[in-house]
Amino acid sequence: MVSRREFLVGSAALGVAGMAAYATPLAKNLFLPPKNNYILTAQQSEWGFGGHVANPAKIFSYQKNQPVPLIRMQQGQSFRALLKNHLAEPTTIHWHGIRLPNAMDGVPYLTQEPVYPNEEFTYQFTPKDAGTYFYHSHFNSLAQLGQGLAGMIIIDEEKKPDFDHDIALNLRDWRLDAAGKYQTFLEPKTAAKAGTFGQLKTANWQVKPHYNVKPNSLVRLRILVSDVTRIFKLIVRDSSNPEAKAKIIAIDGNPIEDIRDMGREWIGPGMRMDIAILMPDEGQTVELVNTSTNKPWVVARLNSQGVSQKRVWQDLKPLPQNPIAPLNLKGAEIKKFEFSASSGEQENLGINCAASDYIFWAINKVAIGHLDPNSSSMRPTASLKLGKTYIFEFTNVTPQTHPIHLHGFFFRVLSSSKRKIIPHWADTSLIRPKETVRVAFNADTVGNWLMHCHILEHQKTGMTGFINVS
Repeated sequence: MVSRREFLVGSAALGVAGMAAYATPLAKNLFLPPKNNYILTAQQSEWGFGGHVANPAKIFSYQKNQPVPLIRMQQGQSFRALLKNHLAEPTTIHWHGIRLPNAMDGVPYLTQEPVYPNEEFTYQFTPKDAGTYFYHSHFNSLAQLGQGLAGMIIIDEEKKPDFDHDIALNLRDWRLDAAGKYQTFLEPKTAAKAGTFGQLKTANWQVKPHYNVKPNSLVRLRILVSDVTRIFKLIVRDSSNPEAKAKIIAIDGNPIEDIRDMGREWIGPGMRMDIAILMPDEGQTVELVNTSTNKPWVVARLNSQGVSQKRVWQDLKPLPQNPIAPLNLKGAEIKKFEFSASSGEQENLGINCAASDYIFWAINKVAIGHLDPNSSSMRPTASLKLGKTYIFEFTNVTPQTHPIHLHGFFFRVLSSSKRKIIPHWADTSLIRPKETVRVAFNADTVGNWLMHCHILEHQKTGMTGFINVS
């Protein structure tokens, strides 16, 4: 069973035991100990990216001159975070994937007022579910996430699973030039297509980080894509086997019922995937590689060092299921959503996370447009009744892939019109070009819940809506 010490050693902070792998080691306090009460101070800081930019870059973080910390919660225990805004603009925190009261969801003008400079806001909730999650700003999202305001959350299970190492990887690009200066976050030509990619590719704010783990150990690798654009296609390989086996154990924080071999897996912005790796012998390595482009690159590397743990795959057990109520699809109401290029109609919903001078995308032929906090046109994309079960049909009529995220709920991904899908629980789903994906969920929490593409240029240029549950 992973103890607190083993988690710290097995996470990005384990660089303390293997500093030679880094030009600039990760700080010891990147991975904070589990606790129920945090103070998160949004502020401008600096980060050097291990010398991969000529000058330290100006970043946004929740701690001074350090990356955004990983937060650890305990399933079923009350959590509280005080957000202090020391930025020169408003901000909020969205707790991505966590089922919580609507007032704690962190969407400006929809669930709360923005937290203005030098103001504070307290988020408080009790996480129902264990797993891997994500917290990030939802005000001026493209720029604030683009400058760093996004971190991982681990919600510990009530009974800890049996792993030797528990490693979290936060994958993202940075729109930085060689001098450490930001380039434009929104490029109209690419925002109207797949989105604008960053030049500096990192995991845990490092380029190709290395982590030392024990030979023949069982490793839980938690993967988050916090990038604002890039959709990864990941494989695992080791130095003796180009197609090394890893096994998928959870998607978007939720354990899958039947553990399966990992192949080449697509994972987009806002999505998480937990995999299990059985490490090879002493001196060998395992690499996580992105193959989504014609020039694959190593995302991170694990080195087998130390005393063999003598593990075998038979030691791997399914994770405990989260307490999600079963679905009764008989009589479920179907709601249809078409994700398309914009028809030109705009709504002034007053949600700053989506406002833009450019409108390229739409949901059901409506694009959320300019910021208007006093707008009376806050019309939901769909109105739902509390306690009912719904099937959402997501149809993508564009030539681009869209990771569609629904706030506040887990949905059951049921089927696709173009590919075989193994049903699973998720909060974000990749909808491929000309594809219809059917998902189902229980509308069990009241409120206005945002639904949007998590390629943030697409969100910012119209592919945003919200559902109302009442």
